[in-house]
Amino acid sequence: MVPRRKAPDSKDQDTSGFARLALECSPLSATVLDEEGLILYASPGAARLFGRSVDEMQGRRFTDFLPPEDILEWIRVSAEGTPGRCIRHRIVTAGRKLAEVESTLAEAGPGQAPAHVLVFSREARPSAAAPGEGPQWLLSAIEQLDESVLITDLEGTIEYVNAAFERVTGYSRQEVIGKTPRILKSGHHDEGLYDQLWKTLLTGESYRGVMINRRKDGTLYHEEKTISPVRDRSGTIRHFLATGVDVSQRRMAEERLVQGAESFALSIRGANDGLWDWDFRTNKLSLSRRWKAMLGYEEGDLGDRPDHWFRLVHSDDLAELKRRMRAHVEGREPHFECEHRMLCKNGEYRWVLTRGMAVRDGRGKTYRMAGSQTEITTRKLAEEQLQHDALHDPLTGLPNRVLFLDRLGLAMARAQRYPEYRFGILFIDLDRFKLINDSMGHLAGDELLMEISNRLVRCLRSSDTVARLGGDEFAVLLDNIPNVETAVRFAERIQEQITQPCRLSGREVYSSGSIGVAFWAPHYERPGEMIRDADTAMYEAKRQGRSCHAVFDYAMRSKVLRLLEMETDLRQAVADKRLAMFYQPIVDLGSGKLVGFEALLRWRHPEQGLVSPGDFMEVAEENGLILPIGQFTIREAARHLRLLQDLRREEAPLIMCINLSTSQFAQRDLAEQLRQAASEFRIDPNWLRLEITESTLLRHSDVADATLSQLKAHNLRLCVDDFGTGYASLSNLRRYPIDAVKIDHSFVGTICEDEGNRDFVRTTIALAQTLKMQAVAVGIEREDQIEMLRSMGCPYGQGYYFARPMEEEDSVAFLHSFPGPSH
Repeated sequence: MVPRRKAPDSKDQDTSGFARLALECSPLSATVLDEEGLILYASPGAARLFGRSVDEMQGRRFTDFLPPEDILEWIRVSAEGTPGRCIRHRIVTAGRKLAEVESTLAEAGPGQAPAHVLVFSREARPSAAAPGEGPQWLLSAIEQLDESVLITDLEGTIEYVNAAFERVTGYSRQEVIGKTPRILKSGHHDEGLYDQLWKTLLTGESYRGVMINRRKDGTLYHEEKTISPVRDRSGTIRHFLATGVDVSQRRMAEERLVQGAESFALSIRGANDGLWDWDFRTNKLSLSRRWKAMLGYEEGDLGDRPDHWFRLVHSDDLAELKRRMRAHVEGREPHFECEHRMLCKNGEYRWVLTRGMAVRDGRGKTYRMAGSQTEITTRKLAEEQLQHDALHDPLTGLPNRVLFLDRLGLAMARAQRYPEYRFGILFIDLDRFKLINDSMGHLAGDELLMEISNRLVRCLRSSDTVARLGGDEFAVLLDNIPNVETAVRFAERIQEQITQPCRLSGREVYSSGSIGVAFWAPHYERPGEMIRDADTAMYEAKRQGRSCHAVFDYAMRSKVLRLLEMETDLRQAVADKRLAMFYQPIVDLGSGKLVGFEALLRWRHPEQGLVSPGDFMEVAEENGLILPIGQFTIREAARHLRLLQDLRREEAPLIMCINLSTSQFAQRDLAEQLRQAASEFRIDPNWLRLEITESTLLRHSDVADATLSQLKAHNLRLCVDDFGTGYASLSNLRRYPIDAVKIDHSFVGTICEDEGNRDFVRTTIALAQTLKMQAVAVGIEREDQIEMLRSMGCPYGQGYYFARPMEEEDSVAFLHSFPGPSH
């Protein structure tokens, strides 16, 4: 079995030096933080876990490597001061991916001031990977196996045993779980065997051999053991799995077999496994009744020649069976053992394990061979299911990332050997999946993923591979295509299929996909490089307007690097509170009085100065920062509105316009966020006007009704922003509970010069009045534009003519210098 390794004697070593050495040599992630959360020390294991160098980590705050939404919980737990406190959180690796980890915190210098905090982190173990958990049918199958099953952790501590283990050893589960397999140690093996066993397992290989173990009652038994490392989907060894077959009876039978035919005949009648005996001198084969019965045959059904046996072996397994048997007969292998399929009388195939031992004469020549046959179909089916589950997506049944990378690697190896062979890959990302998943629920999201999976399979050939990489990302390996143009045609065919409507939970929903194309080139050395380039091309396709495709070129890589740099800076800006709100006044064009402000987000970049949302919101949408940024915007706008109202207690209330992003619009708790902000800062929700772009309404019309109705139910005002830039009309928007419409500055700015724009603005104002909506003209810069808008009956306006967006203190000064709000 797997014994626990002995720790080296450390009595003569300096304690702190030994601890430092242990951390340097250990795969464990360890970091030491000062009282401000700066990383004073990071172990090599921490660098591996975080995907960064030690130098990159030391000197930075630990929270620099956390997503913003996890930072507050981290600060709360780290401030508790309880020794050994634990937290499950996420980290942002160098590849801008989120990884789930578990961290344990302890005071590194108790009783000292300032105290340092020691943080041990490791990858969070998915609950589905815990021993003893999993699909009930699989556990049931393992419990019914005749072979004993034992699972340990990396240190050899027993975590699970099945019923067969209890029967064979005499120990109950409760007696062995938490102990090591040394309780079975018989003393019949020297320590060298266990050292060799560990060396084999730690190289990632399986160990096979016969061990003499001791039962609870003290009796000895021979057990044929197979001990294998168990890896998670990332390839990391998490456990060791040991299966065993009690071969004591077979061992005794084989020993008696060497002594003579009479002993062999007795063993045939007494053994549970099927037994066989092949006399090479007569070329006759004897099969026990049990051997035949496990395949459904009766006495007289089979002949006594070896070829009668070999004809029952599955054609795919026969060559390997003969090869292994020949290697043992010729003395090149000490044992004969082979797992293969045998044809049953009913026409089905069953898996068996055939073992044998050669009997040799004084010259070493084999004159006889005998052994056993064990039926292992249940175990093989369980192994095949486990292998399938490890390589396939559980929801769609498609190959997963591991299997896709394997097949991509095979295609690359083939292309390197045969220059005429070419292939390409597609990286597909569903454009609206998060919105559908958040607004309609995870069941609808799963429905959509399964439907898209089926459509992808229908678009491709049997030689191609389509895989789900995770979330709403898919990848396609296009096998043996002549050029990149062919890959593009496949991408167009896929996009045509994806954009077809599908019904989810009784509703018709439209989806689309952005596709990146990468074509094989000899400079690719690893599968990950091709996927990286296809992913880069996919993001370029998204920037072109979604539902597009793009072919990778090297100019894209530098653009991606710039975006990655922006993402890093933006995360830092969120953490360091370098985002600020600016405010632009909205004016009653008839009276000239102030009616409110629009809250506008700005990023104070240390090098670029003030950065407008148009330059960073796309990055924020893609990496999930948009949600904490959106929450910041809502709270700051509500807080500042409270301040302004307090300064004008005797006046009619001002309004505050807040821009909503697409991701915010899809949040189920958006209305609750706004209600909480209004309650916290004691403002009437009716004072808030939420601005949604025309394109957001058009693109997400399937969820707009429910979201807008929920907002209106909380007494919030709704406004369509940038009206005129999309393809909607006010008559189409009348089905939504809209209070106001903002006419885009591209029309207002040329209202006096361009007759077409002038007619559009006039028509929009008139129709808004008919539909009882307020019209706001955006982008006013001159007096003549105001006069024109007044003549058209436009009630409100904003623009540089009145004021540029201003900081909080400037907006307060502006408030005092401008007339009060219109009644």
